Amino acid sequence: MSNFDKIRAALTKRFTDTWAGAAPTLTLALIGMPNHVFDRPNDSHYGKLSIQQGGRASAAIGATRIRSVGMVSLQVFLPENSGEKIATDAGDNFATVYDNQTIALLDASGYIRMGFAEHLGSFPREGYIQHNFSATYEQDENR
Repeated sequence: MSNFDKIRAALTKRFTDTWAGAAPTLTLALIGMPNHVFDRPNDSHYGKLSIQQGGRASAAIGATRIRSVGMVSLQVFLPENSGEKIATDAGDNFATVYDNQTIALLDASGYIRMGFAEHLGSFPREGYIQHNFSATYEQDENR
């Protein structure tokens, strides 16, 4: 299993284990996750979680550690003119799941350090308003 696969598995598990408990009354139907195909609903709100690896480099000069960096993002799509409460709740929930957290890899071979969750803005898209939330991560792997 590649290091990115380990990171993705841990971040996805953290999301699925924490999302409902962080805000049990949230009505967002999260139907998109990494490596899952879904059909977009025509008249409802929905969300999409994605995990991107930004790059890898030595953690220090002469180091035997490799640092991976990347970003976890949540896109929330609401029908136009439906208000922002669902998106605001989703952003708060996203922050509860990832904001400034330390998350163990599932094989206990290391940890992922999360940055602070941010709202990156909102814009119209195909009859929906898309709200974007993200948090950066870094993870050191010993070589």
